[in-house]
Amino acid sequence: MQQYDGQEPAVWRKFARKNLLLSTLVNLLFNTCYPYFNFQDLRAVCLFHGSYCFARFILPMAFLLPFMITFDMMKKSMAVAEQCGNDMMFPGRSSKYKFIFRIAGINGMGTLVFILLVMLCVDISLPENYRFDGRLLSVLMGSLAAILAMYFTLYSIKKVRELLWSL
Repeated sequence: MQQYDGQEPAVWRKFARKNLLLSTLVNLLFNTCYPYFNFQDLRAVCLFHGSYCFARFILPMAFLLPFMITFDMMKKSMAVAEQCGNDMMFPGRSSKYKFIFRIAGINGMGTLVFILLVMLCVDISLPENYRFDGRLLSVLMGSLAAILAMYFTLYSIKKVRELLWSL
């Protein structure tokens, strides 16, 4: 197990706080405004039907947001670890980027499948041609994006720190 000096936890806290705030606010604002301004009729939005359905906005976000945040945060976290003088060994014989892509892909696909299953359950349980309020769905999507951004930012930092502690 590695020995850490007294300043290293403060570096990780500052790094986590800064990136958590940035990714949460950006995703909250962008993922709330984007569907809101693109729905043609805010009073009649379907989940899967029509040219401006909700799935068109949330399903790409469900894959890309966890993938991109995991990739970016793990890369930045590894750079912080290297600046602190720590070397990392990756599981198996994988390289740095192969490991990052694998974790990011798992996070993206897992989130996509989960959100798709929830949306299918909601679509099946509601009456046919049920319409949602576009404003509500926009706020829901922005909130979900902010929660996912927080989770995957912290998860990525935790995963890199676990790699450091496993040496």
